[in-house]
Amino acid sequence: MASRDKTLLCEAVDRFAAKMKATLLTKREDGWGGWREKWFIENGDCKLELYEHVGRLMVDSQADQAVDIANFCMFLDDYWTRKE
Repeated sequence: MASRDKTLLCEAVDRFAAKMKATLLTKREDGWGGWREKWFIENGDCKLELYEHVGRLMVDSQADQAVDIANFCMFLDDYWTRKE
């Protein structure tokens, strides 16, 4: 990968990760939690939320939907990584 392309990619990932973190911290301050709970993943609630947000993105493409989708994917990845 060319140096400039690598720099642009890293900058885009950093910006997106910062949006993910800001959204999660805001939700946490609003009282949302439980994302690391076994039941949230294993009973399908997390996947259901993910599917619902993807559906919203298909109808109304907004940046916040992409961030929410990425956060639900992070929840799943965190759970599966901890299970290994």
